[in-house]
Amino acid sequence: MKIISCASYYGTGSSAITDFLSEFDNICSMTNYEFRFVQDPDGISDLEYNLVENHNRHNSGHALKRFKKLTDFNAGTKFNKRYEPFFDNQYKKISYKYID
Repeated sequence: MKIISCASYYGTGSSAITDFLSEFDNICSMTNYEFRFVQDPDGISDLEYNLVENHNRHNSGHALKRFKKLTDFNAGTKFNKRYEPFFDNQYKKISYKYID
């Protein structure tokens, strides 16, 4: 099995590619849900920038706090689980381990 991830920035057409590929019988689309934690503000890209390229004690600490806040939001609540179901209810745990 090969996995294809179609990712792009907002409004540039990645969903059109996903829809097109889903028309083929030998292609399975996992979900129509958008996972934006890499490119979203305070996501992985911002975290990397502040820890690697623009590091100082203020940027690093704030970037970690903002990433944790975004992780908590993306994980969802007891009643509205956002990313958790797609990660076997381990999204928050995996994300916290990533920064530990």
